[in-house]
Amino acid sequence: MTATFDPTRGAANLLARTAVRSRAPAAVTFQVTDRCNYGCVHCYETHGDADELSLAEIDRILGELADEGTLFLVLTGGEFFMRRDAEDILRAARRLRFAVKLLTTGWFITEPRADLIAALGSIQVDMSFYSGDPHIHDHITQIRGSWQRTLDAAERLRARRVPVVLKTPLMSMNANAFDEVQRVAERLGCNVQLDPKVTTREDGDVGPLRHRPSDEAVRGYYARALPADDTAPPPKALDITPCRAGQDVCGITPQGLVTACHTIPIYGGDLRRQSFREIWRGSPEIQRIRELTWSRIDECNACDLRPYCGRCHAMAYLEDGKLDGPSREACRHAVILRDLLKERGVIPGDDSAVPPPFARPRVRPTSLRVLE
Repeated sequence: MTATFDPTRGAANLLARTAVRSRAPAAVTFQVTDRCNYGCVHCYETHGDADELSLAEIDRILGELADEGTLFLVLTGGEFFMRRDAEDILRAARRLRFAVKLLTTGWFITEPRADLIAALGSIQVDMSFYSGDPHIHDHITQIRGSWQRTLDAAERLRARRVPVVLKTPLMSMNANAFDEVQRVAERLGCNVQLDPKVTTREDGDVGPLRHRPSDEAVRGYYARALPADDTAPPPKALDITPCRAGQDVCGITPQGLVTACHTIPIYGGDLRRQSFREIWRGSPEIQRIRELTWSRIDECNACDLRPYCGRCHAMAYLEDGKLDGPSREACRHAVILRDLLKERGVIPGDDSAVPPPFARPRVRPTSLRVLE
C-alpha cells in the first residue's frame, strides 16, 4: 500500500509530497547532545553525555543531508550550547545553506553569541517559556533565574532582528498562562507556540504525565486556538497517514542513530556505519512508520472520532505500548475537541461516539521494546 496525504495538512502536505518525490526529507531534527543545564519537570528526554558525535562526524552528516536536498535543519539538545563546539556546528549548517531552527533555553545566549546568530542569518530561535510569572517558570525548569535569562536572550536576539518563538507547553501548573505569555511575546516582538500535550519520557518513565493539563485546561486551549467561525473537520480517509514521521521529516540522535521522528525511539540505522541515503531509502523500520496509515492502526481504523484526532505515533508507542495501536491521550483530546464543536453548534449535538480504548480499562505495558 502507498500512503496518501491528509488534505487538511496544507503546506505540510506540499513538503511531504515533494520529499516523497525527491526521496529526501525536507526537514531533519538533529539532536546534537543529551546534556542540559535545566531539570524541567515535564521533560521527555533522558540526559547524559554518552558517545556523542564529534564535530567532524556532524559536519560529514550535515554534508550528506545537504547532498540529499534537505532544506530545513532543527538543531537541538538537551541544551544545544552545552557543546563547546556549538558555534562551529551553527557555522557548518549555514555554510551548507540550511534554513536553521535552533532550540535552546536561552541561558547561554550572550551578546557576542547573539551577534553570531544574527550574522549567520536564516536562523530562527525557539526558546522554552513556561509562564509570564517567573516563579512558575523557574519552578518548572528547577533553575532559579532561568525566566530572566530567557527574556534577556529574547531581547538580545530581537534587537538584532532574529526571529524568536516562545514555546509554551500547557501543563497543570501553568494552565492559565495564555494571556501572560502572549503579553510578554507582544512586548518582545516574538511569536508564541502553545502545545497542550505532555508526553511520557523517551525511556518510558511516566513521571511527566502527572503534569498534564486537565480536561478543562485542554478545552480552554482549543477554544482559543480554533477560529470562531470554524467548520466541521473533514473525514480522514483510511489510506492517509496521521503523521509526517518518515515522510518529509526524520530525526538524528546525539549518537548518530536515525529515526522516522526525533520522538520515536525506533532506530532505522547508524550514521557511523551507514550513509544517510542508505538509511533513509532502505531502512525497513523507517519504511514501516512512513506507510502507517489509519487503516493499519488497530481501533483507530474503526473510530468515529478520527476526524478530530491528532494522533502521535511516538505517544502511542511510548505510553500505550503499540506503534500501530491507539493513543489514549489522543482519544482524550479528540473527545474534548468534538464536544467543544458540539457546543458551538458546528457539528450535530447528538454526536456522542466514544473512542474504542475508552470502552475498556487502561492497562499499562510492563515493559517497552525499543528496536535497535
